[in-house]
Amino acid sequence: MEQAYEVERTKLLEQKGFNESRSYDAGAPEDQPLTGDLDAYIHRLRTFVNEFFDGNSFKVPLLAMLQRLEHHIPPPLYPDQPMSHTIYSTNPGGFDQVPPIFLSWKDMLGEDGWKIEVAGDDLLEYWFGNLTRGTGSGTERFRSWWTGIHKPVLKSDFLRYMLLLLRGGIYSDSDTKLQAHPHTWGNKAIPSIPPSLEPLLALMKGQIPTSVPSGNRTTLVLDDGLLPTSQPIPPPSIANPDIGIVVSLEYDAFFRGQGDNWRTGWYARLIQVCQWTLMAKPFHPIMLDVVETVVRNLEKAAAAGNMAGALNLSGPGPFSLRIFKSTDAVWRYLLVQYGLTPHEFLSRSTDSHIGDVILLAANAFNVPGPKNLRDLIEREGPACCVRHDYMNRWHKSDKEAGR
Repeated sequence: MEQAYEVERTKLLEQKGFNESRSYDAGAPEDQPLTGDLDAYIHRLRTFVNEFFDGNSFKVPLLAMLQRLEHHIPPPLYPDQPMSHTIYSTNPGGFDQVPPIFLSWKDMLGEDGWKIEVAGDDLLEYWFGNLTRGTGSGTERFRSWWTGIHKPVLKSDFLRYMLLLLRGGIYSDSDTKLQAHPHTWGNKAIPSIPPSLEPLLALMKGQIPTSVPSGNRTTLVLDDGLLPTSQPIPPPSIANPDIGIVVSLEYDAFFRGQGDNWRTGWYARLIQVCQWTLMAKPFHPIMLDVVETVVRNLEKAAAAGNMAGALNLSGPGPFSLRIFKSTDAVWRYLLVQYGLTPHEFLSRSTDSHIGDVILLAANAFNVPGPKNLRDLIEREGPACCVRHDYMNRWHKSDKEAGR
């Protein structure tokens, strides 16, 4: 079954004409193109886990996740376990000095038992040590790499991915305001798995391949001669056991009306995923991909004696382009697991449900200025889940400290 799935996925990408040239058109760097090569994807991530998580208790579940993905079985690794109800953030003064708008997270979720952890410089070090401790060589590899980073903004950006990779939960910058409960994010997302892959994926997951909607319930049609049965099907959200990650588009060149002229502006990708708010269950390959990419890129920069150039960052464009490639990690995963390309999500005004991924439409994690907000409403875009005020607090802290 998995062979049939892989043949069909590869065939879809060939029919779409997606290749390295198309990935460059989307903004991917020439040394790290977007490809649909599943074997190369698994090999790269497995090599990283074996090197950097040697002796770490997280190594076993990470390798188990990759082994499942090798057979196209998507996350979550532990579908019966709900996502951690923890919101992580970073702020130079810790929780005591967060902007007033960030308290919205506590106001909306605190009574439901959600925890909020906000790290300043000291807690960043504790988080890192806690996540990377172990008895093998991996701890020293990580520690050696970490001590070469001297900017808190880079450490805080890296740790958001490590925390969500290994612990799960929500990361959101301290200059954000929660506007909708996380369990509602993506509730109306449109199913977007290629139709030819959906029944194969359902069979491989051990699920019933055919479903017939019936009101707010779904009648499951069994293929072994038994009578149909019915059971509630939860809507797409992180509360659904089949959903592993929720991310939002930050920028869509065609939705914004820039088309092929997007390179002249602020953004680093034709269609870009935001990094200030992310939600995931543990051990998702997208988060592992970002962690691996960050570590390898900074290793290369250090070896070339170019750390200063690699760390000279001033906004979301350079972050996505040079170091923190959350955007590329999302597209790489959708390519190797579902045969979907970045170009297929251009100009979408609705949220997308792709297997274990919910991809929220542009502006779901951001309320722009009044004019753009009016444009969004006129386009019948999604409701805003998180508002971002762009205070750049870590960047200011770096400048004030002369770092």
